[in-house]
Order: sequence, then C-alpha cells, then structure tokens
Amino acid sequence: VRVAEGGAPLEVEVWALDTAGFGAFVDEIPPPLAIGTIELADRTWVNGFVCEAVAVAGSEDITAHGGWRAWLAR
Repeated sequence: VRVAEGGAPLEVEVWALDTAGFGAFVDEIPPPLAIGTIELADRTWVNGFVCEAVAVAGSEDITAHGGWRAWLAR
C-alpha cells in the first residue's frame, strides 16, 4: 500500500512476461491483491502488486522487514 507520508522502500522482484503470460498471471491473483502501478527506487514505474485499502485495517505492517521475502523468513 502506498502511503503519502511515513513510507519506506521495499525489496521487490521485477519479472518480464509477454502479454498472454501477464494476462494468465493476473487472472490468478486473489483479492484483496490487485495489479497497479508502483514506483521503483530508480524512479521508474512498473506494474506490480497493490492491496485494496479495505484489507489494510487490522493487518500487520511488514515495512520494517523490508519486503515480503524478509517477512516470510523472520
């Protein structure tokens, strides 16, 4: 979830998929996840995972871990 203030960068993976592969991938993404536009550290923008705001209430903030993989490995 992108925030206006107090956010921090997270480690991400960038994949290259053709149009058909991307469509098949997106079709399998369960809610509350979605695909949106995210900004990388080098200031470029790519399509990536975002989360619906409704799912944030009461959920754990993993920002301090630096990313999903680090949170899983904790």
